[in-house]
Amino acid sequence: MSILLMTRAFKLSLPSTRKLLMVALCDAASDQGECYPSVLSLMEKCSMGERTIQDGLAYLEQLGYLRRQYRRGRSTVYWLTTEPAESAAQVLPKSRSHKPKAPPAAESYPQ
Repeated sequence: MSILLMTRAFKLSLPSTRKLLMVALCDAASDQGECYPSVLSLMEKCSMGERTIQDGLAYLEQLGYLRRQYRRGRSTVYWLTTEPAESAAQVLPKSRSHKPKAPPAAESYPQ
């Protein structure tokens, strides 16, 4: 648990559900911002549904507060920062990680 990250997370200007998710992630994080809680544990901790958690993670990632490191056959590692201006190089460690392949482009059908 990173008290420093949790204290900073409470000061962020985020919608309430996103802030609760960020605080829950910080509660599971080391002082370096590394954590790997399951979506199920986040759902239980935040009293939210799976889709709300997934949307919240994407939202925090888009704002730069979160980076995901996908690992094949293992849980996702989340790297947190309360300073979204930090570059990914500062937040993510240098390592080889598996990222899921992007879904194929949607086919357009004639109407």
